[in-house]
Amino acid sequence: MWRFFMSAAGRAILRLAGTVGLLLILTATHIRGQSIEKLRGTVVDSMTGAPVAEAVVSVRATSYRNQTDGDGRFGFPYLPSGTYSLVTRAPGYAEAVTSSIVVAEDVSTNITVRLQPVVHLVDSIVVTGSRRNEAWDNSTVLTRKAIEERRPRDLADLLASVEGVQVTRSGGANGAALVSIRGSSPEHVLILIDGARANSAGNGVIDLNTIPIEMVERVEIHRGGESARYGPDALAGVINIVTQPESAPVALSGRTSSETGRWGNRRLGAELSDVAPMKGLISRLGVVSERSEGDFTYNYRVQPSNKVYSGTRRNNAVQSQNYFLSARYDYSPRGQVSFSSQYYRNSGGLPGPASAPTPDARKADDRRMFNGLWRAELSPCFSLETRGSVSRYVQTFVDTTNSSPLNRFNTKYVSDAYSLESGLYGDVGSTRGQVGLQIQRDNFDQSDFIRPTYSMGPSQRDIVGAYATVSQQMDIAATGLFQTASVDIAFRADQAETHKDSTSLLDITHAHSISSYSPKVGIALSRQGKLSYSLHANYGKSFRLPPLNALFWQGDTYTRGNPGLRPERSEHAEVGGEVNLTRGPISARISSTYFHRYVNDLIVWAQGQGGAWQPYNLAAALLYGHEDAMSLSLWRRAIVLQYTNTIVSSHNRVPGHVTYDKELTFTPHYVQNVAVKFDVDYLFGGCSVRNVGRRYALENNQKYYDAYSVIDVDLGTRVNVGRLWRLEITSGVNNLFDRDYVLIAHYPMPGREWRLGVKIEFRPGR
Repeated sequence: MWRFFMSAAGRAILRLAGTVGLLLILTATHIRGQSIEKLRGTVVDSMTGAPVAEAVVSVRATSYRNQTDGDGRFGFPYLPSGTYSLVTRAPGYAEAVTSSIVVAEDVSTNITVRLQPVVHLVDSIVVTGSRRNEAWDNSTVLTRKAIEERRPRDLADLLASVEGVQVTRSGGANGAALVSIRGSSPEHVLILIDGARANSAGNGVIDLNTIPIEMVERVEIHRGGESARYGPDALAGVINIVTQPESAPVALSGRTSSETGRWGNRRLGAELSDVAPMKGLISRLGVVSERSEGDFTYNYRVQPSNKVYSGTRRNNAVQSQNYFLSARYDYSPRGQVSFSSQYYRNSGGLPGPASAPTPDARKADDRRMFNGLWRAELSPCFSLETRGSVSRYVQTFVDTTNSSPLNRFNTKYVSDAYSLESGLYGDVGSTRGQVGLQIQRDNFDQSDFIRPTYSMGPSQRDIVGAYATVSQQMDIAATGLFQTASVDIAFRADQAETHKDSTSLLDITHAHSISSYSPKVGIALSRQGKLSYSLHANYGKSFRLPPLNALFWQGDTYTRGNPGLRPERSEHAEVGGEVNLTRGPISARISSTYFHRYVNDLIVWAQGQGGAWQPYNLAAALLYGHEDAMSLSLWRRAIVLQYTNTIVSSHNRVPGHVTYDKELTFTPHYVQNVAVKFDVDYLFGGCSVRNVGRRYALENNQKYYDAYSVIDVDLGTRVNVGRLWRLEITSGVNNLFDRDYVLIAHYPMPGREWRLGVKIEFRPGR
């Protein structure tokens, strides 16, 4: 029954992809005429007349919604004929309702919405792509506009600027970029793309380099355990990368960019928005191509012996192509479908650690993904969402010329993932809730072409999860201290079944079954106005399933998996607060959160009987600390100063173990970021300083890497060419003072790196 259901769901998703894709291709082949924009407008401050950016403009009793750009402009090009009312909201302003707006066929209506600046009650709920409440935690949501303002090099660079988040790179252009939250390992962070899991079922991680920053519409970072809402593997947090478009562009728009840098780095990108002139359809199409020669010199030390490693890191060349397409179709005022797809291809060298280089090794990645979403408003209070996804990730690693025959390898990993989720969402007065069911299947296969008897063979994991959340908001203005209070409760039950079909003579068939329940409860208090502040606290439990590699690995006589592994489980809590102050063109923000997480049955690899390395549930760990953020914006963000700081104490807590109460490896005690950015008329740029504390390289804390500081600078200029075109020229230097440092053992990072880029944008209606 399960196999039939999954195959039917897979066929349905593929049919939907084919239909929508064919529709886009057919419509895109016609010559695009000049479309009449039925309703456009500008949102301004009623007192100063200044444009209000990022105001949300909604058409009452419909699903149409748009957000103003930097000039306060918005537009609804596909609004059917009729009489409408607009609702406009923006932080710091009173809600404005504009009634009796008549929209007629082939007639363009232009309006101006004036917002009155008053104390505006805004709850502390952030809504994600699947509309899940976020009132109880210290979350960060970066919109596309905020991402463009930060001008990150890539997704890893963007996430590294967020408090509580650290990105670990294995050095060079072809080195993997893995993310951790509050001192966690990368396996404890669940990465979602449009709500669908992106982590590999084999090793539990994903390389951020496979997701280009150009395809990102919004990023949601949820720090702390989130299994109560997102299921397995959200032990330390969740990062949801939204690529599906959220608001319609004014008209066909596009951009192209080119960047060059040191070590032969080249990056080319192109993007089109609203590529298909179909009523109710918005879409975005893009391609990114990168290549690098990659070789660089290095010099680093391992303490306390002060041993120096130096040389040239060779075999680091890489080239990649990334194609992505996303679209949303509003087939009625109460319903819409959207999808996103990606094809990623990467090939290059595999240099290995500096202490044991592999100058002839190669690797290749191939990832294909499709996500679809159907949303229908059943009534003014209830809506239904169904989400499906299909993905395949293939990796190959080859080194057949190694001088040591035992170190030669030629392996292939194939990871397929299918998921289907449906949820009912309710919003009745001050109460919000949801109930839903999620079904996921992961297929994983590992083949060893040099030693076939050591192939792990195919394995399969099925996960069924049911969840429910409820949020109750209350008006507590009578207290005088706070205005609103929100109590949130979430609960999820998951059942995972894992099976392995043996292809190795040294293996037998294994089965693995896990049931888990994940609760979470939180409270948030807030007061809004020119001086706004909030407090939040939560407590919950989360878990992570053992990755398939750890369960069934049969690499060679020196390593093997452990089918008896138990899931890692954590108990976590946090409490924090935030203060925001706005005085005319000046705004400031201060926030701090204390967190505490205890992990049981932590999976570690250790040498067992017979000398073979295996994963065991040997460890428990305690991680606690605080994360702080401060920002100051002057002259309406013309100058922005930012400071983020994360302090983590990470201790091994297994009595009797040789590492009892030692610091966990490669978890720095502190990570600090200081940045100054400016954007004045035609000139923009900034400087950032990243300070990272000492990291231990061994569990017994006998070897470590020194603390380091890295400074990055960038400078750019822009010019508008008429009303339709914009030209940007950017330059930057990473690691300005050529600092030598490593993030993980014997994978040195590059030294000083320069880059120069050009971007051309076509922006009608701006």
